[in-house]
Amino acid sequence: MTITLVDVACLLHTPIEGVILSHPKNVSQANGVELMVTHLGVTQVVAVKNCKDEYGAYVSYKMLKTYYEDHLDAATGLRDAQTLEEVQDRDRRRTACVKCYLLYLVGCLLFGDKSNKHIELIYLTTMDDYAGMRNYFGEG
Repeated sequence: MTITLVDVACLLHTPIEGVILSHPKNVSQANGVELMVTHLGVTQVVAVKNCKDEYGAYVSYKMLKTYYEDHLDAATGLRDAQTLEEVQDRDRRRTACVKCYLLYLVGCLLFGDKSNKHIELIYLTTMDDYAGMRNYFGEG
């Protein structure tokens, strides 16, 4: 028994054709930084350092795990948020946490490379409609 792309589409609600499979081969470091800031919730300085260390628009699995854990800890600390700012920060952290996890899954299960050390950041562009996914699951 094996997992097919149709199974992936049904379970993860990710497209099996289109954007995720037809992306440019070479994504610039600047675009990688922008994707990390927008989707992974890291600062510009952290994103620039990451892309410099990875020699391009990639993130290592180790750093992805670190970002995930940081966002999870922060969101857990804001579980009983009182102010609007705290609620917004908690929601932003939760979203970034989920995107880190989904990117990890995409890298490990679907589009791993020979190095098995990092994943291309271009796959974050498929998560632009995360709000729509949250509505689909009844969370938003």
